[in-house]
Amino acid sequence: MNKDILNTLLDANDFVSGQELSDKLGVTRTTICNNIKEIRKAGFEVESVTNKGYKITQKTKNINAVLIERNLKTKTLGRTIYETEETPSTNTYLKQASLEGCPDGALAVTHLQTAGKGRLGRVWKTEKDSSAIMSYILMPEISPKDIAAVTQVVGLAVCRTLNRLYNIGCEIKWPNDIICKNKKLCGILCEMSAELDRVNYIIPGIGINCDQESFPEEIAHKATSIYLETGEHPDKNLIVAEILNETEKILLTTGFAFDRPLIEEYTSLCATIGRQVQFYRDGNQMSGTAVAITGDGELVVETENHQSFLINSGEVTVQGIY
Repeated sequence: MNKDILNTLLDANDFVSGQELSDKLGVTRTTICNNIKEIRKAGFEVESVTNKGYKITQKTKNINAVLIERNLKTKTLGRTIYETEETPSTNTYLKQASLEGCPDGALAVTHLQTAGKGRLGRVWKTEKDSSAIMSYILMPEISPKDIAAVTQVVGLAVCRTLNRLYNIGCEIKWPNDIICKNKKLCGILCEMSAELDRVNYIIPGIGINCDQESFPEEIAHKATSIYLETGEHPDKNLIVAEILNETEKILLTTGFAFDRPLIEEYTSLCATIGRQVQFYRDGNQMSGTAVAITGDGELVVETENHQSFLINSGEVTVQGIY
């Protein structure tokens, strides 16, 4: 699809003739006709009237790189976009792209992810165009120890964005899920390549349930979507762009530091805090109350005998949340 043709139609308030498009963009009428077909195939509604031309009457709500770009306010994040119809994993896609010299901030989005990954090696599956699936790559010139809380920073940006756009009371289930009414709405997986003293890249992968009208019986009690919470099919391109806008705003303000204001905001949104949790330590199952989040993103759990434990990885079961 020719981005210039699509942008010209999106910028227009009225019909744009084929001749006008041809003269302005230096392409043939045949090229224009073929691109109109591709634009319609992408989910846009395009009215065509003889002697008047073409007019977009409805934008697609499915993933589209041009629409993402038009909503961006960033300097770096999302300024290169890789859009695919299908890919095993957007995180894996960007890992390969990094080997081929992709720029800092590059974004990968897809209509269908066939082998998405969650924490602890779990597989995350979606139907085509049902979710906002995105990964972006960060290449900060810092030490690995300075990005310990990157998952928490990304989660905060996502939670802020969804609450601002849809006001549905999103919360964070430590460390990497966004929940709504104790059901999972979004998962986040951050992967990193690093050496002892420097980071090569960080790739946050984000998957948000958007258009699902129902879920299989076995997970219906613990999964939700923006549609189920609002009754409306959301604009996935706006979601992706606004997450990038929010993330860059945080990074420009604090770098990768999980400072006190961010910790306080994260804590206020964290549904895990104040709940009973179960975790494993040295092969033994233990339980206690989640009481705080540290500057490294660790969960502080206090047991009945007033022992405190710092949890930075592994499985944590939270009472009352799936």
